[in-house]
Amino acid sequence: MLKVNLNHSKISFSEDLKRKSYQVYMVAVGTPLDLNGKPSLDALNEVLKTISNVLKKGDQVVLRSTVPVGTTRDIVIPYLESKSELRAGKDFYVTFAPERTIEGNAMYELKSLPQVLGGYSGDCVKYGAEFWSTLTSSVIRMVSLEASELVKLANNTFRDLSFAFANELAFVADRYNIDAFDLICGANEGYPRNKIPLPSPGVGGYCLTKDPVIFSSTSNGIRKDAVLGLSSRKINEKAALYPFELLKRFSKKTSIPLSDMNIVIIGVAFKGVPETTDIRGSVAVDLLHVLRKKVARIIGWDAIIEQSVLKSIGFDTINNFSEDIEKAHAVLILNNHPKNIRSELFCESVEGRMIFDGWNQLDTAEVEKIKGVCYSTMGYLSV
Repeated sequence: MLKVNLNHSKISFSEDLKRKSYQVYMVAVGTPLDLNGKPSLDALNEVLKTISNVLKKGDQVVLRSTVPVGTTRDIVIPYLESKSELRAGKDFYVTFAPERTIEGNAMYELKSLPQVLGGYSGDCVKYGAEFWSTLTSSVIRMVSLEASELVKLANNTFRDLSFAFANELAFVADRYNIDAFDLICGANEGYPRNKIPLPSPGVGGYCLTKDPVIFSSTSNGIRKDAVLGLSSRKINEKAALYPFELLKRFSKKTSIPLSDMNIVIIGVAFKGVPETTDIRGSVAVDLLHVLRKKVARIIGWDAIIEQSVLKSIGFDTINNFSEDIEKAHAVLILNNHPKNIRSELFCESVEGRMIFDGWNQLDTAEVEKIKGVCYSTMGYLSV
């Protein structure tokens, strides 16, 4: 779609905003966490500086960036007013419209999802709704800027919390060597209430790894009463290191020192479905950093990420899939892309090999039949 629009001169890119011919400024910069784990508004502040130099009467400023609640009213509007000498709600219009599309299917959801919208004034909401109605048939008008800011944080923090419950349940299951996927499927089957999500080796990506922290913050910093968002992050970060715990047990079981182990990590993108090549917040990359000085070799492979990219991250790369798997002491499957499951995974092992099935894509009984292969997943390691 980008190529088509470029060819028809429907879209262009610029590094500055010197001209004043624009009517709508949509702010979609990231809000990463700084070294202290607090939301950084540096990118947002840079954009506001740029916009304030060209802002004129009748313009709209639409915030899409995920920010601590209160940021639009307490920081964005005062800055733009002071620098432009214009009044928000009268001379220019400010709305907050959270971006909630799922990576890998964003073009569809941009049109199909309801667009949430909060404004500084009635006129802000009116002009904002007129803009979004050209793209989607459903605009949800919130009562305030703060309500709209909180919607995105509510959506993503709830998701992280639900996954955290599943992962903590997996930690409890681990005490009794219970496959957490079997456990949760049993709890859900035929039961009409509170479907429990499935566990995973961590929760990655750009949004869920930071939005619960932003949910726990105000524009002045972390809330003193914040509990749930910070707790879910701790649980899911612990889940990302769970394969390492299994590796240590496997090492003890087989008497193969960790320092001698060749590891193959499969599935480096932060998720497999919908498909993406994004490695931001990838649990595979996090695990690479943890294991790098503790094992002999770490090979990375992903069905859709170029080998050169994996090499630049720090992975060794596959030369021959069959040979590298045959030499591996452990294969860690860390995302759920179906193309990451290949027949070479199931070759026999003389010395011993662990397959960690992080997303329960394999048939446990069939893998456990393979000579010299140890099956593992969330909560379970073959005895």
